[in-house]
Amino acid sequence: MEKTQILVVGGVGVDTIVRVETLPPALKDSTLVPPIREYVGHTGNGLALGALALGLRTRFLDFIGNDPQGEMILRRYRETGLDFRHLFHESGTRRSIKLVDAKGQRMAFYDPRHPFDLRMPSVLSLK
Repeated sequence: MEKTQILVVGGVGVDTIVRVETLPPALKDSTLVPPIREYVGHTGNGLALGALALGLRTRFLDFIGNDPQGEMILRRYRETGLDFRHLFHESGTRRSIKLVDAKGQRMAFYDPRHPFDLRMPSVLSLK
């Protein structure tokens, strides 16, 4: 087995992108928007997939939920071949909702879910 070149610890979740005309959006009861998009995202995800795309042997560690969003993450990493080691946490998978306007500006609403003192056990990176 070849040695890991890049180890990324933490930073995966599911992003929901809502396109709006302007930020902040007009205050009204309902607004029609283009199709809402949901995908695996967050900073650690971008680092891990970027390193993998560059041909580096990459391992990614994080907590996810045993929920539909966690399964979405697992499916994405199976498809890409990313070496993803995870532990399930009862608080669920982290989420964010981003309102994005036509200029690409955004307002992000981040739901961290996990306790702020949650730490990845170092033994997980050795498995």
